[in-house]
Amino acid sequence: MKAFADELRMRRLLRAESAIAKAGIKILFPMIIFCPTGHIGNTSIRSHG
Repeated sequence: MKAFADELRMRRLLRAESAIAKAGIKILFPMIIFCPTGHIGNTSIRSHG
């Protein structure tokens, strides 16, 4: 029974790691497409003074 539980736990861990990897790729491609200059997250505010 313990071996079966360990196997299920390992499968769940591998599935979670795979989902995380896929999510990273899904986030990365739009960032590259919509921000081709590399200014991702540029929130600097310039003062006019």
